[in-house]
Amino acid sequence: MLESCPLTEELHKCKRKRICSEFPILNNCEHDCYLSLWRYLSHVPERFYCKSGCEDIHKFLENIKENDPITLVKILKDYDRLLFLAFKSLDEINSLKFHDMESPSNEYDLMQFCDNYIHPAYLKLTEGVYANLILPICAYHRMKRNKKLEGFDVYNRVEELKSTQYEYLSDAYNNTVRNGIAHGKVIYKQRDITYEDKRGNSITLSSRDIINLFDNMLDICNGLSLGFCLFCFTSLKFLEKHGIGIPLPIMIEELRAETDAPGWKIKGCLESETLDNRSQLIIFTRNWFFDRLKLNYHVFRSAILAERFALGYKRYFFRLDSKYSLLGWAGFDGSELNRLRTQNDSKLQDYANALENGLIFFNPKIKLPRFVFRISTLLSVMKIIISIKWREFKETRLPLFIDPRDTRIHRNKFHSVINGGVVIKQNLRIPIDDLIRTYCSSIVRKTARTARKRAKMTNISKYLRIGYLRIGVYSEDFRIRKLRSSGLIPELLCTIEFKRLRRIHTIDIIGGKPETVKRFRIVWNKNAKIIEHVG
Repeated sequence: MLESCPLTEELHKCKRKRICSEFPILNNCEHDCYLSLWRYLSHVPERFYCKSGCEDIHKFLENIKENDPITLVKILKDYDRLLFLAFKSLDEINSLKFHDMESPSNEYDLMQFCDNYIHPAYLKLTEGVYANLILPICAYHRMKRNKKLEGFDVYNRVEELKSTQYEYLSDAYNNTVRNGIAHGKVIYKQRDITYEDKRGNSITLSSRDIINLFDNMLDICNGLSLGFCLFCFTSLKFLEKHGIGIPLPIMIEELRAETDAPGWKIKGCLESETLDNRSQLIIFTRNWFFDRLKLNYHVFRSAILAERFALGYKRYFFRLDSKYSLLGWAGFDGSELNRLRTQNDSKLQDYANALENGLIFFNPKIKLPRFVFRISTLLSVMKIIISIKWREFKETRLPLFIDPRDTRIHRNKFHSVINGGVVIKQNLRIPIDDLIRTYCSSIVRKTARTARKRAKMTNISKYLRIGYLRIGVYSEDFRIRKLRSSGLIPELLCTIEFKRLRRIHTIDIIGGKPETVKRFRIVWNKNAKIIEHVG
């Protein structure tokens, strides 16, 4: 009852099925505790992870496990705190809000964007995340060369990495940029930035280049993180046999994914100590409940799962934050939770003994009758079921999945003008260019509808008739700032143009092959992978 939430059980099954489809190696797992990997399929920026980095580090760790397990155990035990720091810092960087923002067009705003977001994040990413995620590879090769690991800083790790087959993982690391940011020697010029280290070495990059450098570094780190997670989830017996714990941030993410439910969310966790020096895990939650019974259920379930995923704490303390109630709290005895979990005959009511003082402090501001809560539960169940069935319908019945990722709308006199980027995925074995020709009206219609929906209520252009529309159609998803300045990359399949205003004049993409379908002008990208089907 508490291991699996009836409300989200079907949704989690669908997510696990999709995760196993994307990462088939998980089909061999004897457990289903890998729901946290869903973020690598749906969240930004995690879903832009480096696929080759993920595959290579997973194969590397599996290969050492089979051929040199003693060395692998030594590396994982000696550097467990550094790996903990890597995953913790990566989660913090991934949670920042600027990853899917467009790059500012104004020069001053662009410099501020780099100074406030890109530079601090790049420094933290290189020193706290990247340097520690490549450590297993670098330390292993260094040990095999009988070299000492003293003074093995990020620069030396990258140099060691360059001597291996994983040299490509160092492409996003620039030592001069890192030192320039760390030591404050950054000079801003007109759309260019110069970085200088303490030895006088300098490098000048455009603002776009430094943003791309950060994005590439983050994608590599997310790829390495995913590969490490896959290794941990598929090698539990090996890790338990040698007394190696999975880094806590990985387990916290699994806890968040498992407990996430309508009206309940774990925001994060913090290690601490009580006044009597007992180890404590503080769990920060957010809820939208008026119903005490629902809150009690999710608090107890989260406490049981917290002890399961984050072992060893003497106390688990919940901070219950809600705009519908006063600030609440609850404390659980970790030793009692552990005893009950290890006993196979524990009953549901026995867990009440683990609750400190028998109290969950929760005082909703408004009291509502029980039938309102039942209706709310019914609506939550219907919402989840409808979303599951709609996703299944789109994946099995619709030949083309259309995702308007980037839309912009503005007014041109008495008409609206729409520009944007759309990502499409085919569900049938039909050439993608034929699908685009057949469903170009649907692509345009959905893009226009999304652009109007995202516009503010006070934006007059959302109410006007479309005078001009131009969208780029992509076969792969990217950050919005890359979609807006992608150039003629192979993933850009074509552009679709709808023109009602004669006064608007545009230029086709260079080397493109134009054709007219219905009322739309399609210009195929000559660099696209489907160009052999065109014309």
